[in-house]
Amino acid sequence: MLPNVRGVVTTVDGAEVMLDLTGRTNFDESGLGHQSLFALFEAEHPSYGWLNDLICVGDGRIGPSLTAHIDVFVCQMEE
Repeated sequence: MLPNVRGVVTTVDGAEVMLDLTGRTNFDESGLGHQSLFALFEAEHPSYGWLNDLICVGDGRIGPSLTAHIDVFVCQMEE
């Protein structure tokens, strides 16, 4: 399965952040899925502009009821 999510997330303070999430899902023999994901964000709101410079990866799990949990991590270059 190749997940592809595009949408807008509204923060608790009312700012809108665009989300682009893509990747791959592999299911094991028990029906549990593991996701490897790539995430980008885009925000015009000044409080969230820092998201525009991030490249993120996600590690997700999908249960039998198709409920997903995704942990998102920022990728940073080491200097």
